[in-house]
Amino acid sequence: LRLVTDIPEAEIEAMLAPGLNPRDAKLRLGEEVVARYHGRDAGARERAEFLRVFSAKQTPTDLPTVGVPAGGIGVLDLVMLAGFAPSKSEARRLVAQGAIAIDDRIVTDIGERVSPTGGEVLRVGPRKFARLAPSV
Repeated sequence: LRLVTDIPEAEIEAMLAPGLNPRDAKLRLGEEVVARYHGRDAGARERAEFLRVFSAKQTPTDLPTVGVPAGGIGVLDLVMLAGFAPSKSEARRLVAQGAIAIDDRIVTDIGERVSPTGGEVLRVGPRKFARLAPSV
């Protein structure tokens, strides 16, 4: 906060006071850094998006799209295709941990095939999201 923002020292001290949630200071830091490079409106939007996705557990507004081949694809291959795991072994581990979900349904079968109709959301862990679409 002191190194990368123009927030007055007294305000920083108040944010870092014992008993206060450090997350609030981190949110303010993120908002200030985004605002510095992209403007105040962008900073406020990103703060709201962060709270929406990570506090309210909602889907992000901007998701990359992953094209799924006609006829479907195995869930392990899908996770690799999306770039969320470097190998099938890692994807298998993620399934075993319950870290993979399609439209909020946890995937438990490593042999499951996915044939999206369009718009389904793949989530791997708490931070990786992609929208599924059939390839043409």
